[in-house]
Amino acid sequence: MDTIKTAGASLFLAAALVAATAQAGITATTGDVMEVAAPASTDLGATESETTIFVFQEQAAGYQLPGDIDVNISQPGTYTWPGNGTNPAFTPATLAANMRVDGVYLLHFDRQLVEGFKKLNGSVSFDCPVVGIAVLTGELDASDVLGAPGTVYPTGTQPNRGLEFEEFVALSSDRLTLTAGLEIQDAVDNTLDQVRVVTACEQQLAGGRMTGGGSNFTASGVRITKGFEIHCDLSTPNNIQVNWPGNRFHLTSLAGAVCTEDPDITQAPPEAPFDTFTGDGTGKLNGDEGATIHFVFVDAGEPGSSDTAAIQIRDLSSSLVLDLPTTLLDRGNLQAHDD
Repeated sequence: MDTIKTAGASLFLAAALVAATAQAGITATTGDVMEVAAPASTDLGATESETTIFVFQEQAAGYQLPGDIDVNISQPGTYTWPGNGTNPAFTPATLAANMRVDGVYLLHFDRQLVEGFKKLNGSVSFDCPVVGIAVLTGELDASDVLGAPGTVYPTGTQPNRGLEFEEFVALSSDRLTLTAGLEIQDAVDNTLDQVRVVTACEQQLAGGRMTGGGSNFTASGVRITKGFEIHCDLSTPNNIQVNWPGNRFHLTSLAGAVCTEDPDITQAPPEAPFDTFTGDGTGKLNGDEGATIHFVFVDAGEPGSSDTAAIQIRDLSSSLVLDLPTTLLDRGNLQAHDD
């Protein structure tokens, strides 16, 4: 019978973490993935198995994100470690602070001290769409603030806890199923693999778009103007133009998008399935390639005086050249659409 080493002790599988009843939010698992209760620790050597990728719920429905959370994947598709040169580009996004989510989950694979290559494959399905996935060490470490209360995490101590080599994750087109292939070359190398997943039932899955423009002022009185058309499913066209004294940014690629509905915001008219568009992209700054943009646009109803925008733009060297915190529009209107 397989055993799990957890919190420094070996327990028979039948009486181990699976003793807890199934948690709301996970509807099915397949292959080598098994749902468990949150363990005491996910640090190296604490919760191990040769045959199982454990998945557990870290936060339940109604949880509000304590701050902005960066994720590597925000769109359906298959993704592998960037270093192998075969994966499509990640679709990064930032989930905005105070966003209400319906679940946060961690997939965890840590081998017992057995030599030799080991790869496990399986899937987990959720009752709400996946809006963000952290698969690289930096984003996993930073998002440990979402961890289960009382669970210990390897924050800052495991530089290879994210995707490596031939590992992959795949998000289904309906966003409800995540498939993962995780591998550890040799347990004596002292590595583990983890993937963090955030779900939200109010996610706009496809077809929605936002248009608009207008101006905002910074705290120091600098006027920023913008105009845009952007799509929640990344379908084209996606255009953003931002202008401020002596500078011009033009979006060339929308890399990530998360569209959500805040029940405290009255977006209509016209009625749309979301009110908040959070996105990341790349573009040209004053004609030079390599600039990046992160933005949050909110349609808070007509006539637009309650709409807000937050924009950060960085140049090729990642220096912050524009930092507009969440600010009411001075003029203009932001409009969510149901396409």
